[in-house]
Amino acid sequence: MSISELPENILNTIKNRFNNTFLASAIISWPIINYKLMLVLFGDGKYSEKIDFIDDVLYSAYPFKWVVCLFVFPMVVGFIYWRWYPFFDTAISKYTIQKSIGKAEMILAEERKIPFDRDEQVTYFKNYEAEKDIWKKALQEANKIASKQQEKSRNVENDLAGKWKSNTLKLFAMMCDIKPDEIYALKKAFSHNDEQIPPVEILAKIKNYQYYDQMKYVAKESINIPSSSLSGRREVSVTWLKNNTSVQDDHEGFFLEILWALEIIILERYSPITYIALDNHRLGKINMVFDTIDAAP
Repeated sequence: MSISELPENILNTIKNRFNNTFLASAIISWPIINYKLMLVLFGDGKYSEKIDFIDDVLYSAYPFKWVVCLFVFPMVVGFIYWRWYPFFDTAISKYTIQKSIGKAEMILAEERKIPFDRDEQVTYFKNYEAEKDIWKKALQEANKIASKQQEKSRNVENDLAGKWKSNTLKLFAMMCDIKPDEIYALKKAFSHNDEQIPPVEILAKIKNYQYYDQMKYVAKESINIPSSSLSGRREVSVTWLKNNTSVQDDHEGFFLEILWALEIIILERYSPITYIALDNHRLGKINMVFDTIDAAP
């Protein structure tokens, strides 16, 4: 240890001694018990007079009074403080906390709020998380069931649509004198799934249909229908047919069904029934088929 570190070590030693509750209490009580001595030492007068007063008057009441005042009483006070103060401090702290709790309860009662201690909060949030997981799983299960039901509904819807389209083609074939075993040609004629054009001699019978020219018109002119600002689709509606073709009143609905069954237009939704035009590429192929039919003898 160097000389420069000596003052710091001495101060640390003194601090450690004062950290002792018993010794600190004794030292604090010493000037209080010996207040007369403090007044004499720090009061006016000569040192010789002060010493004589201390020897002859201050500690002369009974033998060894100076020992009692300077050592015994401070040690007794320090011991009492060290031994009994924690009990008083605990009682005072308990009383203070109880009063604080009472005040808090009064404020909560006036504000109509319900207090929760930490354990209640932990229990509440645990229950909340458990219930949230239960409802989350229930919601996921409900979504699965709803998804299955929607898929089932779509399958039923598609099945009914397929039967509807098939029956419409059969009826259209009868109207055009197309035999039942030749209906396959109608299914392939305008379909985007088949690049080959069926036999022309069968397709030429389509010209027997009352609204054959109107069918060609829809295939050619639906590309010019203004697109919807919301969906961007070109809707082939009954109103558009009335304004642009000469289909008789009350025939427009069945005419649109035939166009859908032949896949010249698309059925976008069932309720309300909405038909839309095909894309430009597919319309080009359909018009090519109509040119082939027109060229047939």
